[in-house]
Amino acid sequence: MKRFLWIIATFTCLAASLPAQAQRLAPGQDFKKSLYVSGAFGLSIPNTADWNETPNLNGDIEYEKTTSFSGALGIKLSPYFSADTEFSYRNSGLDELTVNGTGSAELNGDSKMWAGLVNLYLHMMPESNFSPYFMVGAGAARYSVDIDAIGGLGVTGASGTDTVAAYQWGTGFNYNVSDDGQIWLGYRFLGTDRPTISTTEIDYTAHEIMLGYRHHFQVFGDE
Repeated sequence: MKRFLWIIATFTCLAASLPAQAQRLAPGQDFKKSLYVSGAFGLSIPNTADWNETPNLNGDIEYEKTTSFSGALGIKLSPYFSADTEFSYRNSGLDELTVNGTGSAELNGDSKMWAGLVNLYLHMMPESNFSPYFMVGAGAARYSVDIDAIGGLGVTGASGTDTVAAYQWGTGFNYNVSDDGQIWLGYRFLGTDRPTISTTEIDYTAHEIMLGYRHHFQVFGDE
């Protein structure tokens, strides 16, 4: 969480350095004040996760790569800033369990992550059809795990859920494809506090590459 607070501080400093008034966009590109909806999908690559049951019983869990889906409802606050509420989902298979760094076993099962975050975006070069962006977000995530079997250990049927704080940050670019529409491609890092399943604490972080479409609705009129 300290890393997330540092990112927020850096993001705020960048925003403060921008001009107070932005150049108006060309006709058909004025997303200055509008509502928007966005949908996206992409590749989610969970990092190897640390877990611990007791100080003397710990190890790693390896996840399989999976697909991530997201949808958002937002508002363009100015040419430089927008904010949205985003809901996302990913379901990753479990691959391998390492215990105390000495032995490993195959895992059969999956983990699901639902996340709801409020995101703030900083848009660079908003007068251009090609617009890089930076983003940060914070919210909550529900982590669920179902273990069918742990190879060679005879353990079956373990499962549980937990809801924890979540955060993300990322960068990418938007490209205007119509008067009201943009496609976007971006990278994001998603992390959470440690969910607790039964008496086991598990880390969860992931790298994600997302491709999406954003449609603007001009409900505020022109200034």
